[in-house]
Amino acid sequence: MITWDFHVALNRAPTGEELEALFEAGLDDCTVSGDKDGSIYVLCDREADSMLDAIASVIADIKTVPGLWPIAVGEDDGVTLGDAARRHGGRTQASLRQLAAGQRGPVFAAIA
Repeated sequence: MITWDFHVALNRAPTGEELEALFEAGLDDCTVSGDKDGSIYVLCDREADSMLDAIASVIADIKTVPGLWPIAVGEDDGVTLGDAARRHGGRTQASLRQLAAGQRGPVFAAIA
């Protein structure tokens, strides 16, 4: 299975009892967090066969707590150059920067 990283916005901030109920419902792989604008998110790292399955299972868990419901789902799919370097077999950031600029790797000449 793959671990999917995403967030689910809630309709409001949960109380202490509701936080405990969310954890008991299965959200032990998630964290409740808030933004400066007052938005409340459940940040999740859920294992599932697909992202849709992961999101559906988190939403089902949230809906077991009366008074709380999901209002939006999102993901941050940005990857830093450092993340990409680690994921690509130990390449360095400089190596990836050079590859992107065409300064590294085989040079292909046009065949006339």
